[in-house]
Formats: sequence, C-alpha cells, structure tokens
Amino acid sequence: MSSLRALLLLLALGLIGCPPGGTDDDDASNDDDVTDDDDATGDDDDAVDDDDVADDDDSTMPDAADVQLDGFCPSDRAWGKFQVESLPEYSAVQGQVSEGVVPNSILEVVIDSGGCLLLRRDNPFCDPACEPGFTCDFDGTCIPYPETQNLGTVSIDGLTAPVDMDPVQPGNNYFAVGLPLQITNPNETVRLRTEGGAFDPITLWGVGLEDLVLPEELQWSVDEGQPLDLTWPAAAPGARSQMLFSLNIDQHGVSPATLFCEFPDTGSATVPAEVISGLFGVGVSGFPFGALTRRTVDSEVVGDNGEGCVEFAISSPRSVDVDVVGYIPCDLMTPCPDGLECNLEIGLCL
Repeated sequence: MSSLRALLLLLALGLIGCPPGGTDDDDASNDDDVTDDDDATGDDDDAVDDDDVADDDDSTMPDAADVQLDGFCPSDRAWGKFQVESLPEYSAVQGQVSEGVVPNSILEVVIDSGGCLLLRRDNPFCDPACEPGFTCDFDGTCIPYPETQNLGTVSIDGLTAPVDMDPVQPGNNYFAVGLPLQITNPNETVRLRTEGGAFDPITLWGVGLEDLVLPEELQWSVDEGQPLDLTWPAAAPGARSQMLFSLNIDQHGVSPATLFCEFPDTGSATVPAEVISGLFGVGVSGFPFGALTRRTVDSEVVGDNGEGCVEFAISSPRSVDVDVVGYIPCDLMTPCPDGLECNLEIGLCL
C-alpha cells in the first residue's frame, strides 16, 4: 500500500468526477495520479539509488531489476509529472511542472482500507472570486496561481525511439510527436533527465511494460455491499509493474469521489465489500467509469527546500465497462427504458 499512499492525485482531477474528454482509453490514461503520504515511497529498498548510477554516461543504464522506483508524490507536494503512455491506437509522451500546488488538486481521503483509497476533491470557495493569475485556497483566500516552469531540455532514454523535448509556450508544456505505437520494451530500463532549466538536473526512472490487453467484452458488475473480483493477464515473472484499479460511480457529484486500489501485477485481485459500500455511500450519478492501469512510477524531490515533487510514470491504461447494479444512467443521447424518465441533473433514470 506504500506506493498507493504516495498517490494523492495531480491530474487536476481528471480522475475525480468525469475524466477528461477523448476516447475511453484516453480517459483511462488519466489514472496515474493519487496518494496521501508525506513522502514518496520506494518500491525496493535494495534497488540502486539514483545517485549511484553514472548519469553522465549515456551508454550505461542500470538493470531494470536494480532501478529504484520511488512511487508517486503526495498530492500536497505534487508540482508536476511526466508520463509515457501506451494506448491501443497510439503512444504519448508529455509533461508539465509548476512551482507549487493548485489547492483543489489536494484530495481528501474518505476511506483507507484493504489496499484501497477512496479519494474526494473538495473545492475551495472564495467570495469575491479570485482575479486572473490567482486561485482559491481552502481558507477562502486567493493565492498566486503556481507558475509553470521551464525545465530546459527533457530527454528520455530507453524507449523504442529517442525523445528530446523543449518547452512549448504558453505554459511550458512538453510533448513528443511521431512516436511508434510500441513505445517501450518490456523490462528495459527507461531514464528521464532534464538539463538547462529549473530544478536542473532532475533524473527519474521507469521500466518498460508489456501492454495490458483486456477482453473487449469485459464488464464489471458493481453491487453495493458485495466484493468485486478483478482479473487481467498477469505480467511476466520479475516485472516491476503494479496494477492500479480505479472506479467512479458519481460523475455528477458536487464533491465527486474515485476509488483507487493498487495491487501486485499477478493477474487477479479483489476489492473488499466494505470499500465498495463506501463508494456507494458518497453517491451514485451519471455514467460510471472504470479502468485498469499497468504502470511503474518514480518521483524526485525538487525545490530550494525540498517542498516540491515531480513524478515520472510509464503506463498502459485500459478502460472497462461498468454496470452499477440497481442504477440506469442516462443523458440527452441515451434515453431511459419505457416507464422511466431521465433526471438530467443526476444523469439517472428514475
């Protein structure tokens, strides 16, 4: 549970509530961000530390089994992230880092049980509303919006194609184009390094993944008070990946919550019944969203006083159809069965 508890979301809460737009697997790709520990945690105490690796020698890469992976940043220190994603129809490499945290990306832990966290976003309120360039803090005051940072050139070695990225304005966004569909080689070491910019140098590690392939007909039937059994093709022996399960059944909630569970990538796991009940307890509305994400995650402390943290995730996310027992979602394009009417406010047939 240690690396899961290093997860309190950074994705401006694409995961909490309705994930950002795009295809289902685009939405699944946002599942790489969630925890509440005070420090990022390592996956292997005996692994090679970043400082023990000859960063100046591009020809030398440590064995994937020896790379230390420090997991996700705590959400109250998560200044940004880079991610390598392998999706069914394309691959993506992108990232952005700021000097600070937007308050509404800090998540509240509703339930912490059985290797799972139920996380909720609380939206701060400021009256009058904050002016441009400021954001609302939880005490009702307006604070400067964290500025994005120019990290110089960001290079990623160990992928199936070389990646060297410079910041794109506005916003100091980093992304790569023209990537091969297979972006990583399973069980091969991947290294991200920055040069010539803020927080220079940053060195982060990952391990290539075997793409997660799920049956097209896979559907989760989620019933209040019942455990949820999960299955997927297990990773090869010795793989460094973990499996992240995510589920949201309250897309229209004022403070929507998402359930995250992290499991060994062994091919099966069970979400406890009490955790499922807790998810129902925060509300049901709209079309549910579920995903499994195979991934490795590393992080590094940044900032003059170590107050910030930057992540690097390599992931293979896949969305899963979800049926919430006893509830029928609807919208203007999805009418209800005869005899029921769509309540558009909550997105359910009543």
